[in-house]
Amino acid sequence: MNRKWISKALSDIDEKYIVETMTAPEKAAHHAPERTAKMGKYEHRTRGSKSRKFLALILAACLAFALAATAYAANLWGLRELFRTYNRELPEEAEPYIQQQTATAAAEEGWSAKVTESLCDIGKIYVTVTVSGGDKYIVAPEVMPQDSVGVIGLEGDQTLEEYARAQGKELLMVGADVGDREALGISVASQTTVNVSDSEMRILIESDKTVTDTELEATCTVYASNEAGEVERLELPITLTAVPESEVITLKAVDPDAVPGLHVEEVTISQTPMGITLRYQETVTDEQARGEIMKVDSDQITISAGGAMMGPDGNWYATYSNCQGTVTDTLTLHFYDWDKNLIGDMVFEKP
Repeated sequence: MNRKWISKALSDIDEKYIVETMTAPEKAAHHAPERTAKMGKYEHRTRGSKSRKFLALILAACLAFALAATAYAANLWGLRELFRTYNRELPEEAEPYIQQQTATAAAEEGWSAKVTESLCDIGKIYVTVTVSGGDKYIVAPEVMPQDSVGVIGLEGDQTLEEYARAQGKELLMVGADVGDREALGISVASQTTVNVSDSEMRILIESDKTVTDTELEATCTVYASNEAGEVERLELPITLTAVPESEVITLKAVDPDAVPGLHVEEVTISQTPMGITLRYQETVTDEQARGEIMKVDSDQITISAGGAMMGPDGNWYATYSNCQGTVTDTLTLHFYDWDKNLIGDMVFEKP
């Protein structure tokens, strides 16, 4: 909560209530005692004109904070907050491109799911999902019933199944994914989960993709299993709109075979609000030598997570998204093996 929220909240209070706090109330023959909670006990207070005026001011202040808190809660655990779960920050420039999603579905067994937000980059898809267990389920990520309640943010020595029974509920293990993997060229996906209560969980799905279309029709698949191992799925349709590319440059490889096991002709470098995306098609010339490559790095930019994925056309594409730095006319990529030894460098230059 910050000063801007409080200021806005105060500006939304009806003027008549503020005026009322400045006006002495009419005298009344009797006032009912006000009962308030204090340290687990009740105490009685008698309200007079001064206390009434003071109370009105307190109520106005409380309303201001309540409105501010409501404004904050409306965006609680969206893409931005789920990014911060693992000490990551969503670039400020990308925030205007977060899409609000509304697809919902309810399962026959009493739980439900809703897609809330999405963000699509040239090489990435981010989708947030809210899963509710209603009055029947304790919701947990894909873990074991014997795992600690700590996985859903609770303290104590109980296991998940013990906690669920103590609450008179069943345990539901939930996960989510973006379907249509082949059509979107998705081969790598991960999930980040946060429980906002024992019966409600937020999921951030993060997928690498090779398809570069700006408009994509996809499906968010939410799956849940109970302690008996029975699985139920919900399919929620979503439309994804990619963030715009402000600049795209193509650099040619000086020596396409400079790194053992690979043949690379060129690299495409795209600048988007999410950062820089590197993308190049690779032809494997030696399977064993290609398998020795563990990491790609660069002096010009900081390369984040990514890697090679097979596209819908059957070719392999290496894609590294959300990179930071500056690329002009030259880019040098360093390739390392599993022992972090340099295998070779590949230099790309403007044709």
